[in-house]
Amino acid sequence: MKILQVSDLHLGAAAPSLSAFSVAEINAEMWNIVLALPAIMQEKEVDILLVAGDLFDSETIAGNWHYLILNCFEKILKQGKIVVYATGNHDYFITPNDFKLLSIYNNFLLFSFDRASVKTLDYQDKTLAFYGIGYQVKQPQRCVSADFPTLVTADYHIAIAHGEIDNENTNYYNFKSSDMLKYDVFAIGHRHQFEQIVDKIFYAGSTLPINVNNIGKKGALLYDLDDLRQSLSMLKLSKFELEAVTKELTIDSGEQLLAKLLDVLEPLTKASTTAVLALTIKSAEKLDDFYIESILAEVKSKYSNIIYSSIDFKYSSVTDASVSLDIITQFSDKVLQELPNDKEFYFDKMVLSSYIENEGGKLNVQLLESVLNYEN
Repeated sequence: MKILQVSDLHLGAAAPSLSAFSVAEINAEMWNIVLALPAIMQEKEVDILLVAGDLFDSETIAGNWHYLILNCFEKILKQGKIVVYATGNHDYFITPNDFKLLSIYNNFLLFSFDRASVKTLDYQDKTLAFYGIGYQVKQPQRCVSADFPTLVTADYHIAIAHGEIDNENTNYYNFKSSDMLKYDVFAIGHRHQFEQIVDKIFYAGSTLPINVNNIGKKGALLYDLDDLRQSLSMLKLSKFELEAVTKELTIDSGEQLLAKLLDVLEPLTKASTTAVLALTIKSAEKLDDFYIESILAEVKSKYSNIIYSSIDFKYSSVTDASVSLDIITQFSDKVLQELPNDKEFYFDKMVLSSYIENEGGKLNVQLLESVLNYEN
């Protein structure tokens, strides 16, 4: 009994953090993934499609994708295969009325109510039992695994839902793994990375990246219930794949910064995956801030197919801290003397930084905080 498990398609999600791709590109990729599912089911000889929640990203845009999903599901159902869909926290608004056009198919099962239930159907001389629950509010905040039905008479027992495993602090459904091991498999959605909790409990992850944390291959899980351990595999559905990259540059001049940035970025832009870059620039006190910003703006524009998740600056210890401290102390004394007695002077970091830059030096954060404490 072969199963294709998907979840967290988030159809219509804008994905603003994925700067390397346009909204149109992301939507086109989502569209193509849905269109491809009926052919994949047939080509891989899959019996059951399990959709474990968050099919749609929000109620406001769901209508734009509704016909596409109906068409996709119907093509699969007409092949005589089974489609089972359990709603999640993003598509909690779905009701049976939204899929009434598919009600003529006995092989379509929808779990949209917030009470666990079991539904059975006969397929290829076998009785299949599906145990599931849906969402009717976005954050139900309760453990529901103990409420799942006991096993009924069937050849296969398949559970499907959306939420967290063994996480009492979640805002969503929580499932105790020990409660769910009685089923042949528990297909769960919500986490966007593939994860095998135990032999029978799987997160397929999202079908494509929708934020910078969705690292690695994205797609669907394919497995056979008759040989679960050996058959489990990830079927890549999206051409978009993110790779986390961390780089640290130590620089002495602006020319060196530009050269080192090009050495890092050039190979990344040619890779088959899209880099999510966390960049640290050390000895940044040796460069003018405006110059750094100009260089970064230039390389970001040139290498726009890289996602810059963070750019941090590390300042070395001030080489002549006593001189910098003397400068600030003298300056603060002068300002305090010139201020009217009835006004309270507040030394903020912008004033101090501006003064130090005008004096031709730089001040690190630690020293700056010590001076502020000195004045206070």
